[in-house]
Amino acid sequence: MLVIPGELYSSKNHRRPVLQKSRSTGNVKIMTVKSKAAAAHYRELLWILAEPEPRREWERMTAGKAYPLQVRFKIYRRTHGRFDYLNILQNLLDAMVEAGYLPDDDARHLIPEPLPYEKDPEHPRTIITVT
Repeated sequence: MLVIPGELYSSKNHRRPVLQKSRSTGNVKIMTVKSKAAAAHYRELLWILAEPEPRREWERMTAGKAYPLQVRFKIYRRTHGRFDYLNILQNLLDAMVEAGYLPDDDARHLIPEPLPYEKDPEHPRTIITVT
C-alpha cells in the first residue's frame, strides 16, 4: 500500500480567475485556475511522489499488471465535512500522472475505486492500493 500523508484538497472548488494570453492567437482572455491552496497542495503531492519509497511501492504494487489498473483510495480526513470523492481525488491523480506513476488518469489506464472515508483528526492520509 502507498500512503499519502495529509489532507486531500479539491482542485475544482475555489478556482480563481486570471488573465492569460492565448498561445495560438495571442489574445488575452480570462481563465480559471486552481486556488492558491490547491496549487500548493499539488506541489506538495509532487514532492511526496518524487520520493524513492513511494515510487518503489507503486512499482511493486503494479508489477505485471495490465492497464487499466483498478486502484482503491481510502481517505482519512480531519473532519466529517462535506466533499466530493471525484473532485478531491483529481489533484492526487493529476500529480500521479505528472510524477510518472500513470500515463494518464483516463479510463484506458485507471479504474478508481474510492472506499468509504473515515475521520482521523490526528493523522489524515490517503491509502492507495492496486487490486
